[in-house]
Amino acid sequence: MDVAAPRSAHATVHVNGELFGRYATVESTDNDTFLNAWFGSDEGNLYEGAYGSDIYVGLEDTFELDKGDDVNFADITEFAEALDQMTDPDTFLTDVAEVIDIEAYLRFAATGIYMGYWDSYVSEWQNNYYIYRRPSDSRWVFIPWGIDQTFSSTMNPFLREGRVQKMCMDSPPCKQRLAQTYEEVSARASSIWWDWRRGSGRSSGTRCSTTPAKRWTRARSRRAWPPASITSRIVLRY
Repeated sequence: MDVAAPRSAHATVHVNGELFGRYATVESTDNDTFLNAWFGSDEGNLYEGAYGSDIYVGLEDTFELDKGDDVNFADITEFAEALDQMTDPDTFLTDVAEVIDIEAYLRFAATGIYMGYWDSYVSEWQNNYYIYRRPSDSRWVFIPWGIDQTFSSTMNPFLREGRVQKMCMDSPPCKQRLAQTYEEVSARASSIWWDWRRGSGRSSGTRCSTTPAKRWTRARSRRAWPPASITSRIVLRY
């Protein structure tokens, strides 16, 4: 799906030789490796959005700066003010592309809807996401986080409390492009599923949505599974 997202894997943990249990290991978003792999640089400002955080003037301090320069949220204010100027739904798709990597956002939104990711920015809660200002073009990219409330129920795709999501759904061209992106995500997910069912996942070149292409290419060259599917063994001694 080509969505910038943390990788995850299972790990069996042993403490002093005793099995302690199986845990989930999740890649940290605010680390140099993750940001460089996806965006080619870790020098942009990365903000975490929690419940209710959104791109409005007056809500800037609901975000937490996780990495980058402390500019007293001036860049988020600039982001919000740019959205304020986008008053024509018919031109929103092209207008917002100056500020956001809109194709990346549509993949982020469509994948969240497909997964039933109700505790997210694309639902009614505006929760569990990061925004990163990519240094190469100064545009913003949305990153999912806390993806535990998924695949448990279907999600109404017309829920749109997040400002960017709401503006997109109110714009006929953007709404149509989101629907097209959803169909692409659905087809990709079906392809991955059938590759796995046929046992051809190793040789087909299919990569998981959380693995950048170049990283998966390296994994393939070693005839290995994608990193997200590895189960690790962690041994601790005290």
